[in-house]
Amino acid sequence: MTTSAQSFSTVTDEHVDSVFGFFGYRERSRAEAERLTQITFELARDGWGEFEHGGGNPATWLLAIARDQPVARQEPGTGESDVVSSDRELIAALNRLDRGEREVIALSFGAGLGGRDIATMTGLSVEQIRQITTGALRRLRYELHASA
Repeated sequence: MTTSAQSFSTVTDEHVDSVFGFFGYRERSRAEAERLTQITFELARDGWGEFEHGGGNPATWLLAIARDQPVARQEPGTGESDVVSSDRELIAALNRLDRGEREVIALSFGAGLGGRDIATMTGLSVEQIRQITTGALRRLRYELHASA
């Protein structure tokens, strides 16, 4: 195994949970999150040589690739058979957020990125990220309490 392949393997091991977590928040089904995670790492593997020579943060690079994956076009309620019922309310509440809010929540809670990293990836300011996060969490809290 070459040094480059070993490095990519290490990056994969370190960041697969963040990429899957991002898709887990963004998508409506576990199967779709798994599929998009696989595609992201296949694309990353293909571009690894360019990244390795350019340096940078592997997590940010992988999540930039992940963000470029199209959102699945599913009808509400499909693909959720593998989700326990207590999570269905959260998924329903997340689905009521607009696309930008859901993406910020996915990057923050699913991928575990901080405000500065999300701002860099999205082109928004850190303050805008804070406002979006605060508003989205307030809406989620309201939605979840209203359905309880």
